Amino acid sequence: MDDITLIRLCKSGNREAFETLITKYYLPLIKFFYSHTHDPRLSEDLTHDVVLKFMENIHKYTPIRGIGFSSWLFRIALNTYTDYVRKNSGCREIPLNEDMELTGDYDVTEDVAIKITREELGRKLHLLPRPMRTLLILRYINSFNYDEIAKITGIAKAKLKSRLNYLLKKLKALYEPERRVTD
Repeated sequence: MDDITLIRLCKSGNREAFETLITKYYLPLIKFFYSHTHDPRLSEDLTHDVVLKFMENIHKYTPIRGIGFSSWLFRIALNTYTDYVRKNSGCREIPLNEDMELTGDYDVTEDVAIKITREELGRKLHLLPRPMRTLLILRYINSFNYDEIAKITGIAKAKLKSRLNYLLKKLKALYEPERRVTD
């Protein structure tokens, strides 16, 4: 059964449809939060918060707006994580919508993606600010395409590609010293 059919059933109160959607998205949500926090309990707590918000707000979701269900759900996850950071951190983080300095137009995506495994990416993510981590997590850990990430984050697709390119260059620079020592 596709997501749209399940959502219609959820809106009519079908418990099995809720369980099916939750089961389908539970692990991707856990991975999203764990990639940010590296804390299994916190990741589960935040995932449970998203599930509750999903159940409370499913009546607000309308597929005709052009936003896929997974994009809508991960937007809730992103907002949940942002709220968590805001409430539990004394430091100011750069909001995702602020401009970052971007350089060059060479697309290093394939070059870096081929050389960096998901485990390696997970180990280096904590070195980047949260908004940057979020983009990399959505693209390379949760495997969202550019259109979906644009809908989740509210960043224009062209700007998103440029930011991911910039981030991958920064990430590649983090690996250069390691690679020289081990090669």
